[in-house]
Amino acid sequence: MKRFVSTAIKVCVTVGLFVLLFWPEFFGLRPDLFGGVKPGDVVREVREAQAQHVVFWLTFALVVRLSGMLCGVLRWRILLRGQGLEMPFWYMVQSWFVGRTIGIFLPGTIGLDGYRLYDSSRYTGEVIK
Repeated sequence: MKRFVSTAIKVCVTVGLFVLLFWPEFFGLRPDLFGGVKPGDVVREVREAQAQHVVFWLTFALVVRLSGMLCGVLRWRILLRGQGLEMPFWYMVQSWFVGRTIGIFLPGTIGLDGYRLYDSSRYTGEVIK
């Protein structure tokens, strides 16, 4: 029940902020308080965006996301080295992506962390601490 109430509050706050942003007059504020932006204006601008800009930003987002994942792999490698364990980098990258895939279906980081622990223990033959 507590989780339901927490989720309901988050949804209400999110919806309220969107209403405030796109329809400030609903709260008795000036319609142009945030520049008079309407949802239709946002959709139209996205549709009219030049393809080269979209490709640039999608590529940029992909590079940032992959960089974050590689930093996570490096952090895991440093933690394993601190325990005197060694694993090949690309094996760890593969393990990271398998864990991320499993994590799609599980709450929190159970999939990623659990699989990395399991796979690292299986590869090294040691208990990961």
